[in-house]
Amino acid sequence: MVPVILLYGAGAIGCTIYKWLKPFHNKLTLLARKRTAESLRTNGLGVYEDSEENLSRISNVDIIESLDELTEEPDIIVITVKNYSLEEVCNTIKEYYQKKPPLIVSLQNGVENLTVLPKYFSRIIYGVICYNAWRDSPDMIGYKEKGPILLGTPDNSLLNEMKMVQTVFQKGFSCDITLKYRDAAHNKILLNISNSFFTLLGVGFQKIDSLDKFRILTTSITYEGLKVLKKGGIKQVKLGSLPSWTLLKTAAILPGFITNPIFKKTIEKSSGINSMAQDLLINENSNTELESLNGYLLKFAKDAGFDAKINQKLYDICKQEFSKENFQPLKIDTVWNEFQEVL
Repeated sequence: MVPVILLYGAGAIGCTIYKWLKPFHNKLTLLARKRTAESLRTNGLGVYEDSEENLSRISNVDIIESLDELTEEPDIIVITVKNYSLEEVCNTIKEYYQKKPPLIVSLQNGVENLTVLPKYFSRIIYGVICYNAWRDSPDMIGYKEKGPILLGTPDNSLLNEMKMVQTVFQKGFSCDITLKYRDAAHNKILLNISNSFFTLLGVGFQKIDSLDKFRILTTSITYEGLKVLKKGGIKQVKLGSLPSWTLLKTAAILPGFITNPIFKKTIEKSSGINSMAQDLLINENSNTELESLNGYLLKFAKDAGFDAKINQKLYDICKQEFSKENFQPLKIDTVWNEFQEVL
């Protein structure tokens, strides 16, 4: 039997999954908000890898704005909305499918979903997204590499269900099962904590005037985060081609004349705006993942008995700046001066 799948959320992750899977899975529907849905109906969905020169566009996107519009009850609902929208989405789904709850696949950064989803559902598979994707417009998505997504559960239950979802996903992109989900999710948090720093500086929106200062601050934030995870007993898990712990440590230790070219390339190729920057600078949405990512890391550090003073400073600055009615990115010199007391 071919499972009926609903992708709940038409951001960068939901749209890339739809584009990759649709040629192989005809019972696939995308749920989007009104503005996004209208754009996708009018223009179709364009997805490209690295550069718009590689753009591939599909028309006739099977899209809905409400669960009322589904013609078949879904066997699987893949939730791709961010943590700050998760409670509302879960409540909506539960109200619709009380008699026959679907299998839930939850694709959020962080571990907040581990607390939210069990309040609403009993069969939940979690996923760690191990690729970068961004939204240039509601109908234009860019990405780097087709996956992978790591599927798992905290107690390694639902193995048969995970294998079924993996089989479906692998038709369109790389998908693996991990028996170390907690470690994997925390590994991804480590890579996500710099999103707030990049947003604070407006990487991709304005020029970074000092490569040395940018490199030192970026590596200091991630290397301290790595120490936090180790102190808390988290083990390294390979997340596709995303940076390993060894690479993060090496970047923090090696001199600038070796690593600066890498960071220069990072800035130059920052056409892929991270999702936090999209929320604040493009969508003008005051809701961000600062609490579920950076805030969570600080709580984890406190529980582990680690003084994460660099990440605390990052959190404090971002909390203050992001809460402003009209947030504008700061210059690197301004941020650098703020960090001097903790470096």
